[in-house]
Amino acid sequence: GERWMPVTAERSDPAYALWAWCQVQINQSALPDGRVVIAFNFFEERPSNRRFWMLLEHRGAESCRSDPGGQPDLTVEARSQAFVDWHRGARSWRDVLRTGDITVKGPQQLRRAFPSWNLHAPVVDKEFSRLTG
Repeated sequence: GERWMPVTAERSDPAYALWAWCQVQINQSALPDGRVVIAFNFFEERPSNRRFWMLLEHRGAESCRSDPGGQPDLTVEARSQAFVDWHRGARSWRDVLRTGDITVKGPQQLRRAFPSWNLHAPVVDKEFSRLTG
């Protein structure tokens, strides 16, 4: 799809990128043990698309439109386009941090691990592949 339609600010939705990350692009082997809550603020978005949470628990991830409770372990503030570009692998983590397009606050160990939780490409379930392939 990117070949035919460039991903621009008008065509990028950080909520969708976050959902896709949790559904098919999460690196389960890199996730921390226990419950981790990440709060996201996409300050350029309209209010209804500005605040989200990612809940990591039991080696899985869930995107949330409402606060899952508890203090966030990490807080991510991001420009929407930069987040989508990093999420899909078009920009490096180092670049989005250097430019200030994404900032992450929280314990150093979680801040350093955060980018490793994103595989940048969908992982297709073996059973799904067998059925559709």
